[in-house]
Amino acid sequence: MSSVVSEGIILIAVVISAAMLSTTFMSGIADLQSSTLVSTKEISETIKTSVNVIHAVKFTSTKTKVWVKNVGSTVIYTSSIENSDIYFGEDGDFSYYDYTPSGEGWAYTLLEGGATKWYPQDTIEITVTSASSLANGDYYVSFTTHNGVKDELYFSIG
Repeated sequence: MSSVVSEGIILIAVVISAAMLSTTFMSGIADLQSSTLVSTKEISETIKTSVNVIHAVKFTSTKTKVWVKNVGSTVIYTSSIENSDIYFGEDGDFSYYDYTPSGEGWAYTLLEGGATKWYPQDTIEITVTSASSLANGDYYVSFTTHNGVKDELYFSIG
């Protein structure tokens, strides 16, 4: 009789252990599935994003105008544009510029489309404001989107 009770206790312990292991395993699978879905969505967005820095000119002694076209197939919201990165300066001596609507840094204007979205095939005009006057010479500008898609342009002033 005691062996039947012992076997019953062991059986119950095995069933409980199997249930706990199964629950842990299924929870891990669900987390993995969720991470995979998020990664797939981010990769898909990156693949659909493409930009082209099409032109840049000196506008004033401290300002440069840069035109960037959305040549991808995804709509980019203004909050994402503001999270983009701009590097600008003389070739070999360029700096990172923060987004700022006024003062030193960069700001943008949507030239077509809506007020909050940068649609495919539309262009934005970026104004880069330097702390010092722009000398004649060769310059570099790069635009990197919020999700890491980058294009760059070398141009001359003067």
